[in-house]
Amino acid sequence: MRIGPDERILHINSAFARHVGVSRADIVGKKAEVLRRSLNPELFVAIARPEEGGSLVRLATDDRGKVFEVKTTLHEGMLDVVMEDVTDEHQFRNLVQRYVLKDFDTLSDEELRTFKFPERRFMSVSFTDLRGFTQLVEALAPEEVRGMINAYFEEVIRVVEANGATVAQLVGDEVMAFYGAPRYFKDHAFRSIKTACEQVEKVDELCARYKRAGKRMCRCGVGISAGEVVLGNMGSASRQAYTAFGPSVNLASRLCGAALEGQILLTEVVLNSALEALPAGWEVIESRSIAAHEIVTSAGGKIDDVQELPDDLKGKVLSIGPGIGAQSETGEFIFRYLYLLKPKGIAKPLPVITVERVRFECTSRIHRQQVRHIFESSALDADSPFASSPTNRAFERKNDRRPGSLAQKANTRLQITFPRQLFCTMR
Repeated sequence: MRIGPDERILHINSAFARHVGVSRADIVGKKAEVLRRSLNPELFVAIARPEEGGSLVRLATDDRGKVFEVKTTLHEGMLDVVMEDVTDEHQFRNLVQRYVLKDFDTLSDEELRTFKFPERRFMSVSFTDLRGFTQLVEALAPEEVRGMINAYFEEVIRVVEANGATVAQLVGDEVMAFYGAPRYFKDHAFRSIKTACEQVEKVDELCARYKRAGKRMCRCGVGISAGEVVLGNMGSASRQAYTAFGPSVNLASRLCGAALEGQILLTEVVLNSALEALPAGWEVIESRSIAAHEIVTSAGGKIDDVQELPDDLKGKVLSIGPGIGAQSETGEFIFRYLYLLKPKGIAKPLPVITVERVRFECTSRIHRQQVRHIFESSALDADSPFASSPTNRAFERKNDRRPGSLAQKANTRLQITFPRQLFCTMR
């Protein structure tokens, strides 16, 4: 279809006329506004005028569920409009592949549905960005900034993709990721936690490489939230993106902003969702820490208030891992309740939880015995290097007898919490 500078339709082919539902003779010469009677709002808006000499491409869906690629080109005042039916699976996959994801070979039509029709979905969302990167950029040459940010993106994006998640967008040094879209996973929350921990580890390794080279690299912080979002392919006539909206998305961004370097912050919804879909053989132990944790956060202007936890949540610690009901030293992740946070736009303060991934890599029998001795002892020596750790100077006893407590089901024994760098996997 061609539309003149005066907005009158100069030409329309038979296929376009059939889709509009009118004869060519009845529409040629009429103002383009007449198309409103035949096209739904989404398709009509897609027929937008680009700048002179430019073009626009947009996806739009009609009332029958067919998906069209609408391309408009403006040359010397003449607007040419081409509508291509891309509902066909092969055409649609190739189209979406160009601007969102790399590989659709394993995605079903049902999983690709949100590219055609927006929907509400319960899933996890994470934001990851670098701490202090803006200040560091001011002291670096453009080439150094590009090399640094590309190395960072390479690490964190690879981790997202390795866990079956989707990189939704990059904004500055921030990476937004979906867990549960377009492919839905029941364990979306667990995947988000695992991904965040691996991102922190990879960025820390990158920092170490930069340090060995005599250069500085920033550590990252991560925020994770889970909840109902509106998901779909959205945007303007000139640019669209596969994205999500909702309070849960905003909360994940706020948590990312509040996280310290190397820290992962998440909500109780994320934790509870992860506990409902743990890998086979994984168990949960609840404990209490008598250590007093100072409220420390980098929360800025998007946080209204930070408060202490209520008494029933103070010192609460959850450990999850394969077979930890029998051997607590095999725990994979440790969750600690930190404080109450009230981000802007949230009605009431929410408990904020941090997570650390922990592992044992002890290779000698003596080391293994020493670790077991620590876990089985009834107390710590005053001069123990673990007891003197400022991060973990307290111990946690597995004798919590509150009704319904997960610890009530566990054997009574001592559990000590170590800094992440001290942990390794028992062999």
